[in-house]
Amino acid sequence: MFKTVRLGYHECMAMKKYLTLIITIIIVGVAVFVFGDKTHAPAGPIANDGASGDTTIGKEDHSIYDNSMHLEQPVARATVTSPLIVRGEARGTWFFEATFPLMLVVEDGTVLAQGFATAQDEWMTENFVPFEGTLTFTQQAQEQQATLVLMKDNPSGLPEGQDERTVSLYISEDQQL
Repeated sequence: MFKTVRLGYHECMAMKKYLTLIITIIIVGVAVFVFGDKTHAPAGPIANDGASGDTTIGKEDHSIYDNSMHLEQPVARATVTSPLIVRGEARGTWFFEATFPLMLVVEDGTVLAQGFATAQDEWMTENFVPFEGTLTFTQQAQEQQATLVLMKDNPSGLPEGQDERTVSLYISEDQQL
């Protein structure tokens, strides 16, 4: 049924060269695919203050400016009062039912305020969607450092769906105390 073919020395060496070339091309292709540059962040200088995790990429008028979120208000390290307006744009993947959670946490870990950022446009997209939220809290007796936490809504609860951005702020002291 099958016919046995005997190859000579020169045919075997030529086939070995072709197989070696094909295997080398496959290995290089896999290496480029696996280890290639997969970051597509916007160009510009990256600044990180280290302690708070605040990240900006070449935009002085944003507290957060990355591939997932652009936070316009409040700016990092600003002194804020109640009500705190939070405004910017985030990828639609950050929202569930057109919202994502916000928290204002003071230095000792106390949650001063919680609320939601609400999409101002169609949120079922992977594009940027404008959002706005308001956090109301009791003014403090003295100025105090706080962190605004913007959390990706993760209804599944799975770790791979979790993401957050933080911004360092200062809570203004209550002038009436």
